[in-house]
Order: sequence, then C-alpha cells, then structure tokens
Amino acid sequence: MNEVIEWATNMAKNIYEKSLRNVLLAPDVESAGKEIWAHIDEVRQEIMGMSIRNTYVRKVAMKFGQDLQKPVVGLIKCLEAYLKFLGEWQHAMADNIAMPVDEKAREAEEYQQELEESANDVLEEAAKIKTRYVG
Repeated sequence: MNEVIEWATNMAKNIYEKSLRNVLLAPDVESAGKEIWAHIDEVRQEIMGMSIRNTYVRKVAMKFGQDLQKPVVGLIKCLEAYLKFLGEWQHAMADNIAMPVDEKAREAEEYQQELEESANDVLEEAAKIKTRYVG
C-alpha cells in the first residue's frame, strides 16, 4: 500500500511542479515557443518514464480490490490522455501549425487539474484501506 501512496504523492507533486504556469510567465508568451517545447518534452519524457511504475502500481492495486483499482486506473488513464495531448501539441508546433498558446495552456491546466484530482482520489482510497487494515 505504501508504494501506491508514494506513487500517487509523486504524481501530484510532479503535476504541480511541472505546470506550464511558470513557462507562460515569460514577458512575450508567443515568443516563448522554445521554452514551451522544452517544457512539453520534459513532461512527456517524465510521464513515459513512469509507465513501468504505473504497471506495477496497477498490479498492487488489484490485490486491494475495486475500491483502489478504480482510482488507480483512472489516474493512469488521465496520464495517458495528458501525454497524448502534449504529444499532439508538440507535433503541431513542429509542423508550424498556428495554435493560440493561451488556449492550449488552458487545456493543459485542465488536464493537470484532472490529474491532481485523480491522484487525490487514489490517496483518499489508499488511506481508507490502510486505516481499515491498521484499525
């Protein structure tokens, strides 16, 4: 159970730390394309690096039943959707497809909020289960 809690905590922490907010604080957002590209690339690499751990946590969650499995799978699906979104954004940038940066940033924030909520759902359920086993 500790592995699940650590995984979800790391997810929430990384989501917060890797927010596009800091990148978008540049004085001229439209010219910050290189910074946005680098940020997206860094986040994508990190999420892809977590995929092995995601599989392990999914297996651990199976041992504790549907109550934990559901939020774990939900968080993994959110990560996969966010990864796809970032990839599409990065490909559009590579192909010089004009996209309103603030609109994409808003979408990214929505994904990040959903990821944070999903991580919290995992932590909440893990705490309930851990309390059940301790108490």
